[in-house]
Amino acid sequence: ADEYYDSARIYEQGNNPQGVFAYDVKVRSIEVDTTLEEIKGWLNDAKENGEWVLLTLHSIAQTGDDDFHTTPEDYKAIVKMVADTGMNVITYDEGLDRFGAPRTESVLPEQGEEDTTEDPVEENDDETTEDEVKEELRQYIELQRSDIRSKVDEMRARFGL
Repeated sequence: ADEYYDSARIYEQGNNPQGVFAYDVKVRSIEVDTTLEEIKGWLNDAKENGEWVLLTLHSIAQTGDDDFHTTPEDYKAIVKMVADTGMNVITYDEGLDRFGAPRTESVLPEQGEEDTTEDPVEENDDETTEDEVKEELRQYIELQRSDIRSKVDEMRARFGL
């Protein structure tokens, strides 16, 4: 699978700890009989343990022909619950970047092929200090937080929360 895909989301239930293997990403499936208390527990566990939780919904409808629908009222409550935790809402790719085990590519040449890979350790001619790197990261994180805050505010306004 890794020659075609960077990761795989399986249907195994659970939160994802720091260092999750990219082909073993777990979800929390919200089904018709999932209670809001269960969801709150998943969110609290993830926040407490510094984990990544993927909430999976299939359809938002008053009724459905299977167990994989969520009512609009419950959906609004879930959105509010997520916003109230203060946790960042991130995309799947951002989650892999933040929580996934380092992904590496093979540097071995194919059989009969000449090894043309360069030394992966390059000299840093830049005089960047550790404090400058930390400041850059701090600015980047603050920009991400600001973007997330505006998305949460937008969701709150959209759903009247």
